[in-house]
Amino acid sequence: MAPPKITEPPLELVVDGLAEHDGIIDMRALAAQLQRLYDVLKAFDAIRNDGAKAEIRYGVSDIKRESPARISIVPLHGGESDDRPPPGSDFSAFMNAVDEALSAKQTPKWASESFLKRLEGLAKPVGNSIGTFDIHFDDRCIHLDKEVAIRIRSILPANRFSIGSVKGHIEKMNVHDLNRTFSIYPLTGAKSISCKFEKHLRQQAIDAMGNLARVHGRLTYTQDSLFPVEMNVTAIEVLEDLDNAASFMDLRGVAPELPDGLSSVEFVRNLRNEW
Repeated sequence: MAPPKITEPPLELVVDGLAEHDGIIDMRALAAQLQRLYDVLKAFDAIRNDGAKAEIRYGVSDIKRESPARISIVPLHGGESDDRPPPGSDFSAFMNAVDEALSAKQTPKWASESFLKRLEGLAKPVGNSIGTFDIHFDDRCIHLDKEVAIRIRSILPANRFSIGSVKGHIEKMNVHDLNRTFSIYPLTGAKSISCKFEKHLRQQAIDAMGNLARVHGRLTYTQDSLFPVEMNVTAIEVLEDLDNAASFMDLRGVAPELPDGLSSVEFVRNLRNEW
């Protein structure tokens, strides 16, 4: 059975590369930008779902490689064996939300910090790593650029900062120049913290990947967060993971000749006598 057709018009992206690249779109920049859009949509869906994670995914239904390129985004259906109706996205409401955020002079009451920060992150790369990134729905258009990012930043609640360190396991690393990041999963406190690092720390970050480490830098707290959400990294220390450290049983028999024929009691007694 074919899956039900999606009747809602798609969200259409109009994307172009930088002028110095003759309009050719950098693949890494496009992939990163599509991920940012996905994150914005998911943050908006969470708002509509009273803060809970929404079970809606999105996919690309069409790509027209013109100049600029046009990419159609739709809710992702389960497939041939899934006869449920398509998930209930609302692109019209999404466009309304973005328009309201862009015209607001302070944080809208309905807007989550996650939604606004992700929207700011979607606008920032336009003009830097990608030439054009406009969002169309029906006859409406939202033009994203650095000015939009500045406008969104102006209505975000003020963050708090501190200098400190976090101990945890390092995962999810990106070492490309466009986006040098990793996530640290602290032993206590925050579930994970997104970390940005400079180029000179690249090898240290690679060496720490998958290991227990202590990361130093400037910690960022949102207005209502108890734990840091981001860190600008200044140093990385790889630590010994106690889960993999030798146990007492592992040490048994490692030096069988050490007592030199003495019993363990006599050996310890001799040590005490030396003190």
